[in-house]
Amino acid sequence: MFINLRDPAERLRAGQLYRSAQPGAMAPEEVAAVVAGLGVRDIVDLRTATEAGRVPWTGLPDTVRVHHLPLGGDVIDPEPLLRITTGADLGRWYAALAVVAADRLVEIVRLIAHDGPTLVHCAAGKDRTGVAVAAVLELLGYDPEDIAADYGLTDAAMREVIAMVATVGDAFAFDTAGLPPILGRAPVEAMATCLAVLDAEHGGFTGLLTAHGLTEDDIAALRARFATGE
Repeated sequence: MFINLRDPAERLRAGQLYRSAQPGAMAPEEVAAVVAGLGVRDIVDLRTATEAGRVPWTGLPDTVRVHHLPLGGDVIDPEPLLRITTGADLGRWYAALAVVAADRLVEIVRLIAHDGPTLVHCAAGKDRTGVAVAAVLELLGYDPEDIAADYGLTDAAMREVIAMVATVGDAFAFDTAGLPPILGRAPVEAMATCLAVLDAEHGGFTGLLTAHGLTEDDIAALRARFATGE
């Protein structure tokens, strides 16, 4: 089973959206079995090319499409990460990432709205995945408290995530040893801060993404996909 795997929108319609960490050191046949069991047809890979190359997807059936859509660009700059010491700092970084990656988030929302059951992931399934999933959940009408609570569920998986990254080798293009400890956590405060900042400065994910081309038709299509019985 993939680490940090869950369905964040199951209360609306289960089986349409999953989030997880990268596949790690799983054997190709294990990967294929999990993906088939979930019914996933599209995988949104938010990792950089370097990360994806070091821990690639293997063993997927031809019916599953992998969309390499790096969130925040194809290079991770470690410098801003070194200044993150609290959950609120982490949340402000998420908000800044959302602004920089707004066009990409629009692309991701449209893919989820119009394609098959989708798995969204990055390396840990925490930061970039957290931002992308939060955008989708807000557009689906989830309350900020519920969005932050879903993000916070990742905290319990972080020990396993960190062990997985150590097992497969450094998936990043820089030394992660000196990064602040908060980056190994997923405090609810981080996503709550992200949502508050975006609400105050951009009208939330909704205002931000509509300013970058997301349409009412896109939002309607997303909500239709998650409507019970659709």
